[in-house]
Amino acid sequence: MWIIPQGRSFISHLLTLSSSITSLNQTVTLDQACMSELRFWLLLLSHWNGISLFRLPEASDHPNFFLFTDAAPSFGYGGYCGTHWFFSPWPQELIEQSATDGDSSALRELYPVVAAAVLWEIQDLGTTYGLSAHSDSTLFRYHLPALATSSMNQLTTASQDLIIDSVSPNTLSTYWTGWQCFKRFHHIQNLPFPSLDLHTLSSFLTFSSIHLSICSSTLKVYLSAINFFLILLLGSPHPFSNHHQISLLIRGIRRREPRSPNRRLPITSHILHYCLFTLRHGYAAPSIYATLESMFLLAFFGFLRCSEFTTSTTSHNPAFHPCLSDLSSLDERTLTFRIKRSKTDQLGISAPIYLFKLTSPLSPYEPITAYLSHRLTHQASPDNPLFVTESGSPATRHWFHFHLKQILSLSGFNPSFFSAHSFRIGAASTASHHGLPDHTVKILGRWTSQAYHGYIRTHASDLLAAHERLASLNV
Repeated sequence: MWIIPQGRSFISHLLTLSSSITSLNQTVTLDQACMSELRFWLLLLSHWNGISLFRLPEASDHPNFFLFTDAAPSFGYGGYCGTHWFFSPWPQELIEQSATDGDSSALRELYPVVAAAVLWEIQDLGTTYGLSAHSDSTLFRYHLPALATSSMNQLTTASQDLIIDSVSPNTLSTYWTGWQCFKRFHHIQNLPFPSLDLHTLSSFLTFSSIHLSICSSTLKVYLSAINFFLILLLGSPHPFSNHHQISLLIRGIRRREPRSPNRRLPITSHILHYCLFTLRHGYAAPSIYATLESMFLLAFFGFLRCSEFTTSTTSHNPAFHPCLSDLSSLDERTLTFRIKRSKTDQLGISAPIYLFKLTSPLSPYEPITAYLSHRLTHQASPDNPLFVTESGSPATRHWFHFHLKQILSLSGFNPSFFSAHSFRIGAASTASHHGLPDHTVKILGRWTSQAYHGYIRTHASDLLAAHERLASLNV
């Protein structure tokens, strides 16, 4: 296990099976234990919420980090850390589950690690990289000290919850990562937490850049995170977050970073046409082909971010995630799509996305209308996920990205240069290439600033046309 060294504990059956073969060409049969381990890794890699319980040597070498756990299927599980220890027999529900679904050594090895994290708050020792993007605010409030007297506790709790709810779940998760990194730095340097002087803040940024290889853009986000939680705790941001020395430090870190070209290319109308051709000629079963075709067209013509038409997990919440009811027919030539929440519109009050019937093979109206009709005639309710996978679960970002890479490769394009966000970039680039006015591009992409200029990839032919116009004598 070169990529995840600690993962060896969770492939014990696969390792045993691999050691039994005599040549690489030998055929083996996977038993239920091996299949269970493969399912574990599939679920882990597609649903990992960003929390890591494995030590980062460069971040801390505190003796409290040394956690030891063990599990005996016939007896129980336990662990010790420093002067603390625990032991417990297996809970009855786990015993019943093992009897029904088969025993899992991976689950039994993981169980005491999770139990230790719950008992001793290992994340406070600096081993986590953030909570789930959909963490409940009470998980964050658990780590906040009381800010008022007992008679005000309920109002204090309510105000903290409201402040936390003011930012998106993804932003909150990122902020938590930054705050925990700031907290770990204090622990490593034996500083009282939080120390709000200029020297500590500049040292934290320098340490994060040199020893943790955190880039300047992420450090800016971490500064925002520190300000957010200090406002939550103390009512005011860090007194030196906007200091000129901090600005110069961030600028110096940025200048030392290796300059790399933007590898994320746009999916223009030309590339989209090739991808749809691949889809329509036997890429997958008809239901999956129709799903992906609708997702591609909606993402392109809607200038959508991936989070606006997919989910991050397979659990579906109609209040937050896209549903079939979010797509509706306005007339015989127009569909509308309602975005519940987005990066720049957390309240969901933006104008709907319009999709028209066009005189083009890329027309989004007909395929999406057919997809919607098919879903509704097969007993899908309006609150069901807008897009679903082969198994009927909500289409996640990971699932969409996997198929996008496959289709790009089959269409003759290097998938490493593209991502799900390439649809939004490509729509903006195509609009600019065809001479759409700036204000129209801003409306289509729901931009409120000039940030959309960064999405436009100028083609050499556009520059040639501009030079032709500059050289024209017909003034």
